[in-house]
Amino acid sequence: MELRHVEEFRKLIIELGLPGQMDVLFGIGCPVCGKNDRICLLKPPGETAGNDDGVRYAWLWSLAGGDRVRLAVCKFCGYLVSINESTKRAELIL
Repeated sequence: MELRHVEEFRKLIIELGLPGQMDVLFGIGCPVCGKNDRICLLKPPGETAGNDDGVRYAWLWSLAGGDRVRLAVCKFCGYLVSINESTKRAELIL
């Protein structure tokens, strides 16, 4: 994913106030800030806002690999991460 798309996705997540519910993955640390109580899963596109924002979200979700990995955001520093199921670690999306 290109850096400009990562930044666009981060901005959209902030604009939409996602995730709406704080489904925190305790024990999984952020690779940027190190907090281990702030990683929150993002919902798939069908469960988010409709209209143009929903279309943008779906497009950016697919670019970030949301159909192949679990996407999350650190609610402390705002970075977009993927969750590695086998290691139970968050990995920065670049």
